[in-house]
Amino acid sequence: MSDSVADADVVDIAFIAEAVRTAKANALRMALYQVTGDEELLAIKVTRQPGWGGVAMLEEPDEQGAEIVRRKAMTYLTDPNRRKAPPPPADDETRRLMSHYSPVERPEDMIRFGMEELAFAEHPRGVRWTLRPKDAEIEKYPVLIIGAGICGIALAVQCESLGIPYKIIERMPSVGGTWFINNYPDARVDIDSFLYQFKFMKNYAWPERFAARNVSMEYLSTVVAKFGISKNVVFNTEVVSARWDEDASQWLVEARSVDGLTRTLAAKFVVSAAGIFNQPKYPDIEGIASFEGEVVHTARWPDGADYKGRRVAVIGGGATGAQLLPKMAESAGRLDAYLRTPQWIYPVENYKGSTSAHLRWLMRAMPYYWNWYCYAVFIAVADVPELTERDADWQRTGGLISRRNDELRAQFQAYLRDKVRGDEDLIRKLTPAYPPLARRPIADNGFYDALLRDNVGLITERIERITRNGIVTVDGVERVYDMIVLATGFEVEKYLWPTEYIGRKGKTVQQQWGQDGARAHLGVTMPGFPNFFMMYGPNSQPRNGGLYTWAELWSRYIAKAIVAVIERGASEIEVRDEVYDNYNSELDLALKKIIRGEEALGGYMVNQYGRHVTGIPWRSERYHAMLTEESLDDFIIR
Repeated sequence: MSDSVADADVVDIAFIAEAVRTAKANALRMALYQVTGDEELLAIKVTRQPGWGGVAMLEEPDEQGAEIVRRKAMTYLTDPNRRKAPPPPADDETRRLMSHYSPVERPEDMIRFGMEELAFAEHPRGVRWTLRPKDAEIEKYPVLIIGAGICGIALAVQCESLGIPYKIIERMPSVGGTWFINNYPDARVDIDSFLYQFKFMKNYAWPERFAARNVSMEYLSTVVAKFGISKNVVFNTEVVSARWDEDASQWLVEARSVDGLTRTLAAKFVVSAAGIFNQPKYPDIEGIASFEGEVVHTARWPDGADYKGRRVAVIGGGATGAQLLPKMAESAGRLDAYLRTPQWIYPVENYKGSTSAHLRWLMRAMPYYWNWYCYAVFIAVADVPELTERDADWQRTGGLISRRNDELRAQFQAYLRDKVRGDEDLIRKLTPAYPPLARRPIADNGFYDALLRDNVGLITERIERITRNGIVTVDGVERVYDMIVLATGFEVEKYLWPTEYIGRKGKTVQQQWGQDGARAHLGVTMPGFPNFFMMYGPNSQPRNGGLYTWAELWSRYIAKAIVAVIERGASEIEVRDEVYDNYNSELDLALKKIIRGEEALGGYMVNQYGRHVTGIPWRSERYHAMLTEESLDDFIIR
């Protein structure tokens, strides 16, 4: 049956049977139990098996148990008089259900995190007033959000819900943030769409399991329209500077539109939601300005860029380079991939495929299946942080990192060997010298397959210079090109740049950060800059999970601080120096315990001072708890 027929709800027994057969049996089991109360469903044994190339742990019944679930689901879904869905469960019942989903006992922090990911509540991470002031009082506390990407939209939804006045300044002509910027061929997410989404946007009908760029843009546009955010966005305008006015206890923000006009905006609170993937990083290669062909950065991909039949060089083999290479290889005359540092690449089933009509129907027809399906994706990667932690006992027996990390390395190596058909030269060139997850691994978008094409070459010699006609490597070979594509990423270590922020007593952000780069308390706030917050700030990139989840958590943390100021009739909130210092001391110690904290392994995560400045060292459930349970005692509120 076609998707169009299924989406019109013309469904027969065969269609329902296929929907049930292809369902996540454990998620279906829990949803079915919620509706029917059938205790036999809870008695079904669940086991854990590695999936997604060994990165995830999938929790499912065995085939016998799965068949029981399918049989009972068919009975329920084909019954024209089936009972209606009960209301969402209370917290105690949710905890009980979660304990039956998984065969392992989860720590309390993970349980609380998972309860929000189940998203039974309308807005699981929404902020509420303790005692809502009058509108006239709330109007005195305008919020200025910089950036209309995932983070900016998450905070805007909080402000809309609370009735707090806000405005978003966006330098691009559209919402979307990094998904607007990254318009290169075949750009898409590497996280399952049902994890990479807001929890306040229920049962969105994702057309793809791993959303392509345009699909992500459509999703964000849908959110913006649903929550009425567009009216508060100023497009094509860049924030040049923001200065704290101590006398008025407010921020004065200088904004410049594309026509060159500059104006000053006043706001009680300023939140940078610009993120880290917004300023393209251009490589410092001798002679690049002399190249007479076309030079294109992937973050500035021009509409209608033509590479058909042309000689193309792609510099950079990270996620972006690996994604666009297969698509460009289909029509380029000659394409060479310049790879300085190989990446670990893992297989993902149906990576470019659509979500089935059966899945979309089942999420509509089976109460709470969407919730448990999303939870299944979340819990599958809950233990990924283990892979980045050293096991001293394992190392004493001759292991490299830990049992799971070494097993993952073996699986990745076997996948590489199989994909390149045992070509020893390619295996040598494509095998990283660092352990898996020391850098973020790459979902295979067809990269290995593309390297086997007759029109594709792999160049691992270091680039010496660029000439008028092409690229010269250190071995003296010059290769001629019509186009050079720079897949060289972003200036991720330059937080807040190029906007100039000036806090209390004229102190700049650079002065605050001193000699080892960007820092913040929880990645969100810092002393000396009252009423200022960051989303996706220093050391806030989680070790697993989707950005939408973290955008919601940062937005809740910030919205709660803003509400505290308004409810008290205060003017300022600022994190205490000792809280900031203690947090960063603990962070530095914790970074030494994970493989992503090493300068030699960190890639873009390590700044010019050799310090890991991008990710958090703690497991995600602990970071979630830190963001959720923050104390107002950590702040000075005036």
